[in-house]
Amino acid sequence: MLIGNVVIRPSSSDNNSQVILFGTDDVTSGSRNGNVYAVNNTFVLQNASNRLFHANLPQVGAQIVFENNIVFATVAGTAIASDLTTAAIITGSNNWIGNNVIDQAVLTQTVTGADPGFVSATDVHLRPGSPVIDQGLNTPVYLDGSGVSMSAVPTLEFAAPAGTVPRPADGRLDIGAYELAGSSDAGTGGPDAGGGPDAGGGPDAGSLPDGGLPAGNGVAGSCGCSHTGGPAWAGLILVALALLRRGPGPRREGG
Repeated sequence: MLIGNVVIRPSSSDNNSQVILFGTDDVTSGSRNGNVYAVNNTFVLQNASNRLFHANLPQVGAQIVFENNIVFATVAGTAIASDLTTAAIITGSNNWIGNNVIDQAVLTQTVTGADPGFVSATDVHLRPGSPVIDQGLNTPVYLDGSGVSMSAVPTLEFAAPAGTVPRPADGRLDIGAYELAGSSDAGTGGPDAGGGPDAGGGPDAGSLPDGGLPAGNGVAGSCGCSHTGGPAWAGLILVALALLRRGPGPRREGG
């Protein structure tokens, strides 16, 4: 379970072909069943060989549920999935995916563009006019180990250097790990939604490695974004199905 995380993959990291591994390299340990849920995360990919997900030996019926996430790449050539097997089990909606990121998955209500509207090159909070404001699926859910549907609405945001603060709520979820408080009228008119618990605004996020993130001087509509309806600190993030992450944590990948 990945909810509300900021995941940075610097260009210098090892094993760039798999940022998040779902599965195992040990063929004797059996296939992975169940689902991976990734909701309201902000992913920054900085190496052309980055592949966000790699599902290795997934069991029939296993899924990667991908909703309300930002996938921004500072270089061309990155991709959502490492291979067609992985792409086939990714499903979800209401993500912002950079138009230089290869998207092979079956995703709907995708928002694309060159600029997700980060505050600056070192701050992935949202600025007013960001194309992700109010564009999130407002009632994301996950199934727990007993198959019971639970709310996946993020309630916390990462606060540097290693803390959290309550995530603001204005009645409509923004895409990504951060909510722009009081921004319900600032976006481009996404789906209606009922927000999470009331909360105050969070402090600035931790600095990102240099990598050409968008400058923080954009205005509404400057991203050239569009909608499509088509189909931790080091090393890999090993996703365990038993892990429940209601609150975010910093994910700075490096080798």
